Amino acid sequence: MKKQIYYALLLCVFAAFRAEGQHSIATELIKKIEEVQKKAAKGYELRNSEALIKAADILIRNPEIQQFEGEINTDTIQKEHQVAMNIEPTFFNPTQLLADAEEYRPVDARILKWRIRFLQKKLKNYTKMAVNIKELGGGIKVKNYLVYSKNSKTIATNFPKNKTITLSVRVGNDLRLSVWDKDKKKRIGKSEFIGNARIISFTTSEAGIYQIKIENVATEANDCLLMIETK
Repeated sequence: MKKQIYYALLLCVFAAFRAEGQHSIATELIKKIEEVQKKAAKGYELRNSEALIKAADILIRNPEIQQFEGEINTDTIQKEHQVAMNIEPTFFNPTQLLADAEEYRPVDARILKWRIRFLQKKLKNYTKMAVNIKELGGGIKVKNYLVYSKNSKTIATNFPKNKTITLSVRVGNDLRLSVWDKDKKKRIGKSEFIGNARIISFTTSEAGIYQIKIENVATEANDCLLMIETK
């Protein structure tokens, strides 16, 4: 009986290490990314200047968190949702967050104005650090996407050769995540559900365009958080 308990514990430890290895993005960094998403979403929904300032502050303090830029293929999005998608705010650009915080700020809110100006002065150094991290091949690329019910979004992006790519979409079982080659004929990697995220980890065999597809099988729209780590 003791041996059975021992082996069961050993298996649990092994599974934990396996999950950690597959999801190489640091837990503390993930918490910060999710905090930015939470505050930015509140800021835009309620036109709350303070929430946007707090989101920008986290990003400026953590230049390894970078706004992901990818080309979205809209062929699976219904026409009535096209306009909404085009004006969807991005949560991980501190320059834009501070600009929108200024727009939402009440005229007489002097403390908020001071905080915005204080952070804007830090943007130059933040941009320099973010560029250096990017040039060294580090950092986590992040972007929020609104995926409507029974719809999908395909993001075309370039990956270099012989790199390990970890993709994570955090929300739950109502999302499906897949990666395809440029022509969408060959599926690459296999998604797993670890913690509260759909994860795919794969090594690129060649440089070029890869298609990242996020499907929402839920009966309502989902706010998705895509994270991309390249090593």
